[in-house]
Amino acid sequence: MTESTRPSPQIDTSVPHSARVWNYWLGGKDHYPADQAAGDAYSSKYPNIVPFAGESRDFLRRTITFLARDAGIRQFI
Repeated sequence: MTESTRPSPQIDTSVPHSARVWNYWLGGKDHYPADQAAGDAYSSKYPNIVPFAGESRDFLRRTITFLARDAGIRQFI
C-alpha cells in the first residue's frame, strides 16, 4: 500500500474514550459530547472520581517535578 492509497485514520467522536473522559473530568477542552456523557454517567455512580482525577494529576506533577529537579532524572520515556 502506498501513502496515497492508505486510508486516513478516523476518530469516531460518538464513542467515548477514556483519555478524553479524563480530560473532561480535569476541566480540559479536548473532549466530545459522548465523552462528557460517559464521564457524567460514571461520576453519578462514583462522585469522588472528579476530585480523584485532579488529585491524581497533582500527584503526577509533584512526582515528575521531584524526579527532574531533585533526583537528577533528565530523560523520561
